Amino acid sequence: MGENAGSEGMSNDPVRYAVRLSPRAERDLDRAVVDYADLTGDENRAALLYRRIRETAATLSENPDRYAVAEHESQQFGFSVRRVLARLSKGSGVAYHLIYFAVEESPDGPRVSIVHIRHASRAELTTEEASEIRAQQ
Repeated sequence: MGENAGSEGMSNDPVRYAVRLSPRAERDLDRAVVDYADLTGDENRAALLYRRIRETAATLSENPDRYAVAEHESQQFGFSVRRVLARLSKGSGVAYHLIYFAVEESPDGPRVSIVHIRHASRAELTTEEASEIRAQQ
């Protein structure tokens, strides 16, 4: 038997997920950047915040299940979601949770859907907020 016996059709390449922001998450991102610019008066740092959140989202294209299920948010949404923290810079208090779920099969192939972007210091997501976010999907 050859070295590849038993592995026909199997690939060791990691699954790549398409990462999509829902319309609601896009609005959340825009609002976060505008609010930060208004609060600080620093449009360059606001632009950096935008890039950091987008960069963090892009990391979800590989192994999005590496982050734990967000139990509270999952309960509020009624389905399993995860969250990842995006920071303006290392150790920065400016941080946002990207709330998302991953599906293996969709018309586009494996996909991560980011449904909400929320400042990390905000109170926990309520059932009403989750219902509103679901309705906007």
